[in-house]
Amino acid sequence: VFSSLPRRFVIKANHGSGMIKVVDKERDSYSSIVSELKKWLSIDFGRLTGEMFYSELDRYYVVEEFLQDSVNHEGPPPDFKFHCSRGSVNFVQVDSERFTNHTRNIYDENFSLISVALGFPTSERVIKKPENFETALSIARSLSVEFDLIRVDLYIRDDAVFFGELTNTPGNGFERFNPAEYDRKFGELVRFHESFE
Repeated sequence: VFSSLPRRFVIKANHGSGMIKVVDKERDSYSSIVSELKKWLSIDFGRLTGEMFYSELDRYYVVEEFLQDSVNHEGPPPDFKFHCSRGSVNFVQVDSERFTNHTRNIYDENFSLISVALGFPTSERVIKKPENFETALSIARSLSVEFDLIRVDLYIRDDAVFFGELTNTPGNGFERFNPAEYDRKFGELVRFHESFE
């Protein structure tokens, strides 16, 4: 299988966070990749973080197409993370240059920048509203309808929107907003199902 894969691709593990690798065959050997994957599969991520549902998952990894950034042609495109509740988008987190100079901007659903930080510095680079942003919003709303709280990760290019993942516990619930008042502002937007009220 390895020999049939393109020069660059992405590997992700399904049973936790941070287990993602952009593979470049000119830099990464088959044996080094297999060694890293074996380490990933041996990790009980739920026990490490207290997110015990991860411990119950069958562990495997997924090989995906490498999506190239249309601006920075070497790295991956910005990662659009839609924080949603019951079909409503509460805010949009945009992570850029994740593997080099990780920055994070927070926007409202109209793609207006909000003056708040979450875990990483904000980017000085102007991120233009993507042409397919409304399509991505619609996808995020549809995928989040059944969840009190879910983060829908999408990659938006001019020609298409690509699915990244769904995350039930972003940052394991411990990431803090700066200024702290946004913990309450965004928390008040979460819509709980009637049975939890």
